[in-house]
Amino acid sequence: MNEQLKYLKDKDKLTQYDVDRANALLQIEVKRLALEQARQSKTKLRLRRDSQGNYTYQYTADEDATRQAQQELADAENSLYNLTKESYKNNLDSYYDTTKEMNEKIKDIYKDTTLSAEEQNQKAAMIYEYYGDIITGLT
Repeated sequence: MNEQLKYLKDKDKLTQYDVDRANALLQIEVKRLALEQARQSKTKLRLRRDSQGNYTYQYTADEDATRQAQQELADAENSLYNLTKESYKNNLDSYYDTTKEMNEKIKDIYKDTTLSAEEQNQKAAMIYEYYGDIITGLT
């Protein structure tokens, strides 16, 4: 938790993905603790036979509770994976759309014959600067 808080505080701009990811990581840790608790909790009484043929009662972990906790942990990890995968895909799409838009505007500037070469270069530099900040944010 402290690592996640430090990570979030150090970021310049927080996105909804950052918050969702932190929540997903928290849920994974909660599920991991539940799994450990299910493994350590000895609530089932079983009859065991040792090598000499003697019978003894022994408390063991509840296998159903352990199995359910393992499944919940796997589901939480899968949820984080899907969240990250979807965010990555959306980010790539935004990056592609932004660079495409920037390139189209640059082409339009250089196609404009009413501008001198110096004016075209100045406008292109402004476009590069504007979209450069956006692209840097996406990366």
